Amino acid sequence: MHYETTANLAGGDDTRLYEDTSFDAGTEACYANELMTEPPGDGEGEEMGEDGGTSDDTSGDTIADVEYEGVLYQVPRPLKDALLRQADYTRKTMELADQRRALAADRAGLEQVEAMTLDEFHTSARLQEVERELEELAQHDWSEVDPGHPGMAELRATIGQLVQEQRALHGRLNEHHHHKTAREQQEIARTRAETDHRMAREIQDWSPERRQALESFALALGIPDEQLGHASAAEMRILNLAYQGAQHLERQRAANRGAFRPAAEVGGSAGGPSDPSRMTMAQYRAWRAKQK
Repeated sequence: MHYETTANLAGGDDTRLYEDTSFDAGTEACYANELMTEPPGDGEGEEMGEDGGTSDDTSGDTIADVEYEGVLYQVPRPLKDALLRQADYTRKTMELADQRRALAADRAGLEQVEAMTLDEFHTSARLQEVERELEELAQHDWSEVDPGHPGMAELRATIGQLVQEQRALHGRLNEHHHHKTAREQQEIARTRAETDHRMAREIQDWSPERRQALESFALALGIPDEQLGHASAAEMRILNLAYQGAQHLERQRAANRGAFRPAAEVGGSAGGPSDPSRMTMAQYRAWRAKQK
């Protein structure tokens, strides 16, 4: 429906309402054409792009692969970043907890060693006193003393007590020595395990056989065996680089020995070299005889 204003012959404007059938037919035709060309779909989740097409929110650019406990999942990319940050935070938290436990264990071990060292010091000092007293008693000539003298019984009791105390003090020192040896072995085993764990993450073919080869290489260089047990990951990396360099040089030497073999002499006979300086005495005589 359209309104149109026309001039009135009697004066003034004449507004008439009339129906434009041509306009309505064209509109219906255009509307029908749009319905026929519209792509199928419910229209939800689609947006018109700048070029007039639709953009899909679940395209490949917004989906990422995430591995969790050996299984691969497809998740939105922002969620992947969040999961990776959470995994990194969890890993760092666990590493920090392990470091704190190791530090606490080291501190307790150091306190125990300190206490044992102090006790060992006092034990050694007392042992020296006991042995000095026994030595003084042994140097005295008791043959002139009457065995039935009342002081002899007390003297023998004193010597017996000193001997027993000497044995007890030696036993305590031996116990300290065994405890220190066991603790040192445990420390070596722990250090080796930590070093192997770190080296396995840095070197693909790391194995006990590889470490044994490195230790044999270090022993050949003159490094003491007791130092290898306490070798850190940094020291093992340096040793591994030295070992690889030595192997590379050995392969080069072997290749050079094969590459620089003496070339066959041109025009030489099967009977021997043609250069007199390289002939044996018999070959030289035969060669001279042919020259005459």
